[in-house]
Amino acid sequence: MRVLDLGSGRGATSVFLAREYGVEVVAADWWIAAEEAAAVFAEAGVGDRVEAVRAKAHALPFGAESFDAMVSIDAFECFRTADRYLPYLVRFLRPGGQLGFATPAMIREVRETGRDADRPARLAAGPAPAPSTGRTTRPTGRWAACSPRTAAMEAIDPYGTDRTARLR
Repeated sequence: MRVLDLGSGRGATSVFLAREYGVEVVAADWWIAAEEAAAVFAEAGVGDRVEAVRAKAHALPFGAESFDAMVSIDAFECFRTADRYLPYLVRFLRPGGQLGFATPAMIREVRETGRDADRPARLAAGPAPAPSTGRTTRPTGRWAACSPRTAAMEAIDPYGTDRTARLR
């Protein structure tokens, strides 16, 4: 499984995902140099499973359908996103891919509030032009806006296998 950790910073989530799930992670961040992040991954013993990439959130250097899952923990709010950003991101997911995003100060799952909880799904339903290509995209993944631990775990293992249950 290949996972994009968008806005990875120094890579705590990337290390967690590589260690706990054994997945291949691409840690993308604009503010942390790829060499600095790679050193952290090597020291953590996951340098062979985590690739550090310096990339802007609105100009990702990946091909369509490059990832099985995408997570963004405590970073999504920094991307100054518009309603068309979610369809742009979804193009990088393979069919059936999962999105898991969490932002600071979330104390409840968005889906539990009942307040506009379906907005991300409506936005992702497109079609909307992708910012860099002008093409029409139709997402294939699922949106999850929740706590950081839940976002990371559900994006990797949406069915809650024993490994996920052990971490809760």
